[in-house]
Amino acid sequence: MTTAATNNNGIVGEYVFMPTSDIQPTVLTSIDQIMKLLNENRASSARTSKSMEIITGRVTTLESSLTDSNNKVTTLEGKLKESCEKVQALASELKITKENVEKLEADLKTSNDAVESLTTTNQLNRKRIDDLIKENEKLEKEKNQLQTDVNGLNQQLTSKESTQEPILDQAQRENSHGELPDEIEELRKTNERLQTEIKQLKEQIEQLKNKKDDEQTSTNNFNKTEDNASAPIPQNSEKDKQIKDLEDENNQLNERIKKEAELLFQLRKKARQLHEGPCLDVNKYIVGGSTAAMFVAGGPALGFAVIVGGPTLVISWLVDQLPVRVK
Repeated sequence: MTTAATNNNGIVGEYVFMPTSDIQPTVLTSIDQIMKLLNENRASSARTSKSMEIITGRVTTLESSLTDSNNKVTTLEGKLKESCEKVQALASELKITKENVEKLEADLKTSNDAVESLTTTNQLNRKRIDDLIKENEKLEKEKNQLQTDVNGLNQQLTSKESTQEPILDQAQRENSHGELPDEIEELRKTNERLQTEIKQLKEQIEQLKNKKDDEQTSTNNFNKTEDNASAPIPQNSEKDKQIKDLEDENNQLNERIKKEAELLFQLRKKARQLHEGPCLDVNKYIVGGSTAAMFVAGGPALGFAVIVGGPTLVISWLVDQLPVRVK
C-alpha cells in the first residue's frame, strides 16, 4: 500500500508502507541518506537557478556594454576615416604650399638679382655725376679766369684809347702849324696800327664774352638740374645735356629700385608667413581590417590608434596639449 506523506524535512513524496519487520535496517538507513541527498540537490538546484538569473543579468549587461562599445568603435572609425580624409587634404595643401614657397623663393632671388643690378648701375651713374660735377667746377674756374682775362683786356683797351686821343690831338695841332710832317705820318701809321689792335682786342673780348656766357649758361642749367630734374636743357651745352640725361636716368633707376625694394619686402613677408604658419607632417596612416592612424598638427597634437580583432577590443586615446611643430 502506498500513500502521500511528508517526511521530517518537509519533502513530499510517495512512501511505501511495509511492515517494519519486513525492512532491513540497512535499507532504512540508505533510504534516509537518499532522501537527504535529494533534499540537498533540490536546495543546490534552487541556488543554481538564482545564480543563473544573476549571471543572465550580468550577461545582458555585458551584451549591452558590448553593443555600446561597438557603437563607439563605429563612431570612432567614422571619425578616423574623416580625419584620414582631412590629413590627405592637408597633405595636398602642404604640397601646393611648398610649391608656392619654392616659386616665391625663385621670384625673391630674381628680385634680389635685379636690385643688385640696379644698385650697381645707380652707383656707376652716381660716379659719372660726380665726375661731371668735378668737370663743371673745373669749367667754373676756367670761366673765372676768362672773366679775369676779359677785365684785363678791357683795361688795356681803355688805356690804349685814352693814349690814342692825346697823340691824335697833338698831331693835328702840330700839323695845323705846318710842322713835323714825318712825325705826323708816323703817328697816322701808329694810329692805324692801334685801330687794328683795338679792333682785334674788341673781337677777342666779344669772343671771350660769348664763351663766358656759354659757360655761365651751362653752370646755371647744371645748378637748375641739381634743384629741379625737369629744368630745360640748352641746346648749345652738350655737357649740360649729358648731366640732365644722367640725372633723369638716375631718377628712373631710383624709382625702379624703390619699386623693386617694395616688391622684395612683400615677397619676404609672404615667404615668412608661409614658413611660420601651421606645419603638418603626416607620419603614417593605414586603413584596413585593423585601423590605425597617427597625425601631428600645428596646434595641440592629437594621436589615437584603434585596433579591432574578433571579440578583443582595445582603444588607446592620447591627447597631448603641448603644441608640436614638425619642419
